[in-house]
Amino acid sequence: MLRLGSQNISALYLGGQEIKRAYLGDALVFDSAPAVRTYTITASIDPSGAGTVTGAGQYKEGESVTIRAVPGDGYKFTGWRENGVAVSTNEAYTFTVTGDRTFTAAFEVDIVNFGWTASNCVAVCVCYGNARRFVAVNGQNAPKYSDDGITWKTSAWGAGASASGSFGICAYGNSTYIALAGQYTQYSSNGTTWNHVSYTSPNVGKNALSSDGTHFVCYPGYVSTNMFYISDNGKSWSVFYGSHAKAMYRSGTYGAGKFVAAGYNTATAFYYIYGSQNTVQTSLPVSAYWISMTYGAGKFVVIAYNSNHAAYSTDGITWKGATLPGALKWTSVAYGDGKFVAIADGSNKVAYSRDGVAWRFANDVLPGAWSWKNITYGGNKFVAVGSNGSAYSTLSS
Repeated sequence: MLRLGSQNISALYLGGQEIKRAYLGDALVFDSAPAVRTYTITASIDPSGAGTVTGAGQYKEGESVTIRAVPGDGYKFTGWRENGVAVSTNEAYTFTVTGDRTFTAAFEVDIVNFGWTASNCVAVCVCYGNARRFVAVNGQNAPKYSDDGITWKTSAWGAGASASGSFGICAYGNSTYIALAGQYTQYSSNGTTWNHVSYTSPNVGKNALSSDGTHFVCYPGYVSTNMFYISDNGKSWSVFYGSHAKAMYRSGTYGAGKFVAAGYNTATAFYYIYGSQNTVQTSLPVSAYWISMTYGAGKFVVIAYNSNHAAYSTDGITWKGATLPGALKWTSVAYGDGKFVAIADGSNKVAYSRDGVAWRFANDVLPGAWSWKNITYGGNKFVAVGSNGSAYSTLSS
């Protein structure tokens, strides 16, 4: 104990270390604070040139550090290794510094074979439901269904005026398959037995349909309105007018608590939280024919028709641009098996991305350069449909 009377000393040092002080009456009790240690975090790449890493450097003991691996074109990240032992398969690995550490970011050549095989379903829209069944619609033709995406059977629309409607969009939610056409709705709990509902609505077209699992939102097809349709059950619908810009919205989906839509031939997008009183307008990176949107791996991804434009967002609010591998007539994008997958009208090429940012062509192609319209994922396979037929994947890699 060091007695210094009642003097007020701001700091004492011993051997270059500050002496911490505390008064007990007129006595000063002290001890020395240990020096804060600094450690080195090293990160390398295997094989060399396969990607990039960030986050390596000098850090103080106890700091939280994130090292991040980004695969280069033609590669995929397989995991972080330390002394030959796998420590994480996440591209971003966060840990607390307790000593020097040396990591290796492992990559491998990214070759994807979807194993596409032709099947017998001519359709313009396909969806997959929790009933473990695919349902496909094609205008005024009878709907089809399949339990495996391979063998398709024909069902029939429910009796009523809606049976003559041109059903071009479909979705699954609230334990119900939904198909829309003009002023008509067909719905089914199993994808085989259908019922019809007729309702009055403005003639604005219906281009995209999405569900949050309970509610449905249908996006308008004319540029002269900012309205869309909402439904609590997919059977009865009401008109909702938002504050977003008037445009044709041909793409929309649900994710991160929001219904999100992108304008066709504009840079306008908006999001809507079901039950709220209005919409919120946002902006896409460029004006393009935004035609299809999906949500997966924490990202919204939208693609554009007749260009190489794509965009992605983690919140449906702030968007960043991406580039598809070719300027094709892209028509539909879906997410599954850790991949975003896009198909195009009049082409047998398939594009995919593991993160919605870097895109490349798959190693194999669809059965033909058909008029591919829509793609979905379910039952551990992708299923694509078009006006010439359909195809399913076996996901060999």
